[in-house]
Amino acid sequence: MISTKRTAGIEGDKHMSTNRQAATIKERTMKPTAANLTRRAGLAAMGNAGIAIFPIRLAAVAGLAAAVVLFVNAAKRAGLIPISSATQLVAPLAQALAIVLVVGLAAVAMRQSSRYSSFALALNVLGLAAVTGVEWVINLVFVGLDPAQIAALRTGPLGTAFVAASITFLLGSILYCIALLRDGKAPRIPVIAYAIATVPIGLRIFVPELVLDLGLGLLGASVTWLALWMLGSHPAPDLHTEI
Repeated sequence: MISTKRTAGIEGDKHMSTNRQAATIKERTMKPTAANLTRRAGLAAMGNAGIAIFPIRLAAVAGLAAAVVLFVNAAKRAGLIPISSATQLVAPLAQALAIVLVVGLAAVAMRQSSRYSSFALALNVLGLAAVTGVEWVINLVFVGLDPAQIAALRTGPLGTAFVAASITFLLGSILYCIALLRDGKAPRIPVIAYAIATVPIGLRIFVPELVLDLGLGLLGASVTWLALWMLGSHPAPDLHTEI
């Protein structure tokens, strides 16, 4: 009897010891997991705060400046103002300034956790940068060449680069506008107008001159609307928004 009780007690102690060891192992296993999760969340927050602070008012002002250049370009192409060295020099600035605008607009009006929105923004910036280079060539290089020389250049790698830049610009602009409409923060009318205006601009070699001029004017109007909306949404001079 005594031996049986003693044996049962020993077995009970062993069982309790095993349970304690299992609980300790489980606790040790869970603690690093919780710590890792906390660390990952902290790093993600630090990353978002570190890379995504963007001056919204600066982006809006850049957008207004881009709209002015777009109106000048449209008026120049329509013959309303004369072509000069100044108008040729400032013409590519519309796309360059638009890069600042679209990044700031994304900070205000896009879901930052969306991979699609991030991809659309990146492609749009790439397209704008590409067509900025195209505009520099058209306005500052082609202006001093004969039509035969320009045609010869367009048939080579430069022409291929022009087509690639136009396709990237058009696709990036459409995807960007779709992201803005999907996320639903930006006003819909100027976003839709922006998307429509980029079609004749991206396909400029296939559309009549009048259609291109109208596209430039429509793009300038939509950019102005979006820039003013950004200023109204963030009136404080020193306000920054996380992208």
